[in-house]
Amino acid sequence: MKSLFIVFFCFFSYIANSHPLHMSITNIDITDTTINVSIKVFVKDMTHHINKTNQIDHDFHYYKTNQDGINLIDSYMQNNLNLKIDNKFVVLVFENIKWEDESLIVNYNTKLLTISNEIYVENKILMDCFHDQSNLIIFNKNGIEKGLQLNNDKWAGTVVF
Repeated sequence: MKSLFIVFFCFFSYIANSHPLHMSITNIDITDTTINVSIKVFVKDMTHHINKTNQIDHDFHYYKTNQDGINLIDSYMQNNLNLKIDNKFVVLVFENIKWEDESLIVNYNTKLLTISNEIYVENKILMDCFHDQSNLIIFNKNGIEKGLQLNNDKWAGTVVF
C-alpha cells in the first residue's frame, strides 16, 4: 500500500510540475486609431525556447530583470507575430512585459490613421518549439469580439468586422 501511495504521489507531482498544454493567448484591442496587443505565454515555455534557440542558459529572473533578456523576448515576439491591415504590415511598438505567476504578458501598441475592417494575422509563437502549440487570438473592435485559433497546420488567418 505504501509503495502504491509513493507511485501516485510521484505521478501527480510530475503532472503538477509540468503542463501538457502549449498555448498562447493574444488579445488585439482596436479603436479608431490605435491597436493594443497583449501576448500571454507560459514563462517556462518562452524561456526554454529562447535559451535553446540562442544556445544560452538563463533562468526566468534573467529575462525579468535584464534588459538583454527583455530584448530577446521582444525580438522573438516581433519576429513571430505579424499584423497586416490594408495589405501593409503593422509596426508594433514594444510597451512592456508583465510577469504573472506562471506566465508573462508582452504588450505592444501602435497608432494608425485609419483601421480597416479586415485584419490579417500571422502568429507562429512557439510553434517551432512545440508540435501541439495552439495560439488563440481574440480581436475586440468597438465591443465586437472575434477570434482565431491557430496552430502548426494553420498559423495565419483573417478576421472581418
